[in-house]
Amino acid sequence: MGKSGGGILVYINNSLQAKRREDLEAEDIEILWLEVCPYKSRRSLFIGCVHRPLSFRVADDKRLGKNIENVHLLNKETILLGDINIDFLCTMKLHKHPFIKTLKNLNMSQLVMEITRPLSKTCLDHIWSSHPARLINVRVLSTGMSDHLPTIVIKTYKGVQQNKTEHTTITYRDIKNLNKEQFIAALKEAPWDSAFIFNDPDDVVDTWYDIFQGVVDRYLPLKHERVKDHGLLLEKLKAYGHSKSTVDIYADDTTLSLSSDVTNGLTATSSALQQDLDDVSRWSAANKMVTNAAKTKCLLVIGKRIPCSLDNCSLELKLANSDIEQVDNQKLLGVTIDKHLSFDVHVEELCKKLSQRIAVLGKIRRFIPIEQRTLYYNAMTKQVMLYGSTIW
Repeated sequence: MGKSGGGILVYINNSLQAKRREDLEAEDIEILWLEVCPYKSRRSLFIGCVHRPLSFRVADDKRLGKNIENVHLLNKETILLGDINIDFLCTMKLHKHPFIKTLKNLNMSQLVMEITRPLSKTCLDHIWSSHPARLINVRVLSTGMSDHLPTIVIKTYKGVQQNKTEHTTITYRDIKNLNKEQFIAALKEAPWDSAFIFNDPDDVVDTWYDIFQGVVDRYLPLKHERVKDHGLLLEKLKAYGHSKSTVDIYADDTTLSLSSDVTNGLTATSSALQQDLDDVSRWSAANKMVTNAAKTKCLLVIGKRIPCSLDNCSLELKLANSDIEQVDNQKLLGVTIDKHLSFDVHVEELCKKLSQRIAVLGKIRRFIPIEQRTLYYNAMTKQVMLYGSTIW
């Protein structure tokens, strides 16, 4: 990289599709960016190799952090590794370091937790990742090739399989015994002024957060509880005879879908869906869960080829003795589906959102260079336009 006393050298397997992204690099920073397309995958990722010398000052760290942030805004999986020269095992200095704060603000995680320079007993060689669950077997090899030990990591392309029979420990705050009056009084009496005696804004924020965290920990203590995977609850749901519909669960939303021949009417379809809804209602009650009929909608998708006589037909479904509203279109995971599968409503909503962002792009063109405008387009416009495009 043209720097004496440092340098970056990268070896790439001949069968791996990769290219150097010099357009993402900076001349005064020892960093090298690769865009790698993994085996049998069309989704590329960025791998950054960096050498941060000990002579770096705050301004240098800001330039390095800005370079990494620009790559992060391209919305691809990012891995950053190299000699950072910041001891990750020294927690007192670590959390206040501006470069570490930048990486954590980008929601990146550091995976090396062992000594990488035995002479000083420090962890100076880091591996940062935007998707740490996809990296496994992080190791530090004990070899005498240099005064720094090599770090090894394996990239996986399959989700980490968890044993559903094992318990998982969750952490939450106890609000049952919260005394609101005492909590508010403690916040008012907290020594907030002591946070503003510093000149460095980072020290002000850190001190303010420590004061606030202390009050919260006193009145809303953390609790740990062992829980099991909810797969057992789903097995109970099957035991209720739920077999006619397909169940899709994402976060706290559940979708029941059923396909059937409706040329002779909707009686059979309505009956099957109503039975499944009754099963869901009983299962929810048995597991001390509440269903919200007001937020539950039904959509009859007839497409373009089914006779128009079904346009005004109603499924007449109920949930917990409340009528379910039948709608002509419904948003599902960011894509608005209409009963004719024309996606006209989705395209109309998409155009409104994109027109606003394109207008902003037009207003900033006189003040911001083309590189930054490209980043804005990729992050705020292109991703919105391409989301779910294979469906609509």
